[in-house]
Amino acid sequence: MRVCNLGTDERMIYDWRHNRSGSFYKGLFDLMMLADEDNLERLAKAFPEPVAAFCRWKFEEGWFEKVEAKARLVIADKEESKMEVTMEQIDFDKQLGKSIFEIYDEDGKALCSGTYESCVIYAEKKGLTIVDTHFSDHN
Repeated sequence: MRVCNLGTDERMIYDWRHNRSGSFYKGLFDLMMLADEDNLERLAKAFPEPVAAFCRWKFEEGWFEKVEAKARLVIADKEESKMEVTMEQIDFDKQLGKSIFEIYDEDGKALCSGTYESCVIYAEKKGLTIVDTHFSDHN
C-alpha cells in the first residue's frame, strides 16, 4: 500500500525500512549505512534529498516513530472506509465481442479499463467497492 500522506523524505525512508524501495534506493540507503561522515557529505552532493532523509532517520531522535505513526493513521483510515467507485461502459470491442468498462474514483479519475470481469477483479484486489455501474448503447 502506498502511503500518500507522507512527504518525499518520509516516504523514501518508510519504503526503505519496509522493504518497498526499488533496487536503486535500497542500494543507496544501504550504502549510506556503511558511509562515514565524509562519504555521506560526498553522497549528499549527488543525492541531496535521499541523504537528508537518511540523516533525519539516523540522527533525529523520534523522527521515524512520528513517520510510522502518521502512516498507521492513513492505513487505518483506508482499511475502515473502502473507496467507493463507479464503473461505466465506455465502448464495445468487436474483436473480443465484449463491452469495455472503466472504473472511476470519486474525483472522476480513471483507475482501470477493461472487460467487465477484469474491472471487477481489479476492484476486488484493490479493496474497492463498486457502488454504481452505468451501461450504454455501444454495439
